[in-house]
Amino acid sequence: MAWWHASGSLAHVAYLRNPVKKGDGPGAWMGYDSVVLYDNRPDYFISEVPQVYRVGASKGDPDDLIQLAGVVGVFAQAFRATTHFGVKPREWKGQVPKDVHHARLVKTLTPEELAMVEASAPPSLRHNVLDAVGIGRYWFDLQRRAATRAK
Repeated sequence: MAWWHASGSLAHVAYLRNPVKKGDGPGAWMGYDSVVLYDNRPDYFISEVPQVYRVGASKGDPDDLIQLAGVVGVFAQAFRATTHFGVKPREWKGQVPKDVHHARLVKTLTPEELAMVEASAPPSLRHNVLDAVGIGRYWFDLQRRAATRAK
């Protein structure tokens, strides 16, 4: 999960585990509600929109996307005073392999941002945090390009 300031700078990153319950459905999703930083709400909540691909083009269990959508809904509600935007996987990453995309992304981070990412999760789970940072970075870059074209 990545929190963003209106300027497009990274405010906070975290790899969040459900502290309440394992399992599926709303009972499990609501467990994330307790980890939200209510007194430090981000200016923007930018999330990946779960997307189902055609048979053969999908990796993993498509039912996991339902769980992801539920958790995103919990966060969108928790951050209801902020603006929420969703981005599809192919929009923000294209077909670039994840490890290549992450290596490129890390090169764009400030030392402070990199320290936040490194402190957020063990190396084996850090790819999840880098995805969240990549999604937000993509969205803010898109907004900057749109503003430049409008001038």
